[in-house]
Amino acid sequence: NLWAIFCLLVLSSYTANLAAVMVGEKTFEQVLGIHDEKLHHPSLGFRFGTVRESSAEDYMKKSFPEMHDYMRRFNQPTTPAGVHMLKTDPP
Repeated sequence: NLWAIFCLLVLSSYTANLAAVMVGEKTFEQVLGIHDEKLHHPSLGFRFGTVRESSAEDYMKKSFPEMHDYMRRFNQPTTPAGVHMLKTDPP
């Protein structure tokens, strides 16, 4: 029985540490430019956008139609709305 209690303590300690590390760890994707693969082939959870009906959106629509199709759902009506989304909406 002593061996089982020891194993249980070690396992629960490991699980608690693993959970603490995973919760506290935030990853930030560094984008190296407009031709970065993260933008052209975004992974699940990677979101980016611009201001709706802006010259930036028009440029993306004309130059990078596939990228524009992906980012369109994250576009915001105004710059302050986009900043607010960055500060409050978790990924």
